[in-house]
Amino acid sequence: MRKKTESTQGGTHSIRLLKAMTEQGRSVFTTSEARQMAEPAGIPRGYVTNLLMLMIRNGWITRLKRGFYARSSPALGESQVHSFTIATHLVTPSAISHWSALSHHGLTEQIPRVITAFTPKKVECQEVLDHLRILLKKLLSEKPNRLIQYNGSPALGKKRL
Repeated sequence: MRKKTESTQGGTHSIRLLKAMTEQGRSVFTTSEARQMAEPAGIPRGYVTNLLMLMIRNGWITRLKRGFYARSSPALGESQVHSFTIATHLVTPSAISHWSALSHHGLTEQIPRVITAFTPKKVECQEVLDHLRILLKKLLSEKPNRLIQYNGSPALGKKRL
């Protein structure tokens, strides 16, 4: 009887946390951001870590790396999390580049197999998440003000970081 109550309560808390994420427009989030969203939703702070593990097990969210999560499937009327959003949240600041940017802007007909992003930080790694491959590279320029975002989405454009 106790396991059934815990799983039912976990399901209720999961739905509350997903609703809070949707209301705040969060598709990629950290553990601390989940704790902040949990308090107004009536979820105990100490339960958030266990709740995140339960949500991973049930397929509602995906663990990107330690402390970073993304919604796995569309929930509560939202669309699927874009791969560019995931790539730019793995290392901030960063911007989508190379074939990924060209394809996004319709400047090539080729669809890239790997999402490429540049960052001013010293990092060069390749993250593999199920069907998504992300390559993060350090900018050639030492000036971080060369990194640009367009309306909060990863692309070239107006807003400088």
